[in-house]
Amino acid sequence: MTLTTLTLAAALASATLSAFPPPARPAEEAAAAGSVSGEEILQRLQRVSAVYRRAVLQFTCTEGFLEEDVEPFTGELDGRREARYRYLLQADPEDPAVTEYREILVRDGIPVRSAPEVVLTFTPPPFLWATLFDERNASHLRFQVLGRERRGVVDTLIVGFEGLLAYQEGTRLGEWSGRVWVDRDRLVPVRLEAEPAGQDTELEMKLERYLRAFRLGGVRLRPRPRAFALSVDFLVTRYGLTFPSTATWRRLVLDDAGERGTERMVQRRFEDYRFLNVRVEEILGEVVGEEPSGP
Repeated sequence: MTLTTLTLAAALASATLSAFPPPARPAEEAAAAGSVSGEEILQRLQRVSAVYRRAVLQFTCTEGFLEEDVEPFTGELDGRREARYRYLLQADPEDPAVTEYREILVRDGIPVRSAPEVVLTFTPPPFLWATLFDERNASHLRFQVLGRERRGVVDTLIVGFEGLLAYQEGTRLGEWSGRVWVDRDRLVPVRLEAEPAGQDTELEMKLERYLRAFRLGGVRLRPRPRAFALSVDFLVTRYGLTFPSTATWRRLVLDDAGERGTERMVQRRFEDYRFLNVRVEEILGEVVGEEPSGP
């Protein structure tokens, strides 16, 4: 698929809502304390991730994009940019990664002529986090079931994950470590919080080097250490699955005591999901429908 205004607009124009049958729910006992092993829960999460993986190109939506530069320790706003896009994903069958495509609609509150646009986000596409437990990720992620927590009206399981890849641009799931909250009954994602894999250890070393750095006129000749943080909320529910509603990336600066202040924030809001004209029961049925009977 070549990114041109015509091809993107044609794909978006063909988006129509389909009648999705709700996927079969895993047994409620899956989340009960002590009812099943952590390994069994992870196996069920893998099946749900497989559903998301197969559905990766079955929707388009509207993306609201907000970028702010902030004075880290005063909170004073230094700059603000906003945009609104039509948004979709493209996957290569031979590559586990997906590519984000955008068509600009509004920039800083002013409608503009629709055109493709490239945006650097330094994170994986938010939807990809729903495929976190897919078997394709097994070689560069480790998981551990940590416990249960009630978030609002939803009972959740907390699953920790540890990325095994070196952090480069932050665009691969395996470059991040953190926690994901999944619905206790359906095992679909609710909330994710992550930071680059190994970041805390690296920051300790960077802060130590910074504090020992030579000063000239009272100013250290080494830049302050910087950290990154990511959160994704999955509050859009369609056909028994959850989809990203908000994704927030932050670049943070450390002070001499190691406290972090936000220097830059990018927030993305996803709305108006439209599902392509496909037979979704063929995607959902055979994967989720194979739920084993009982723990």
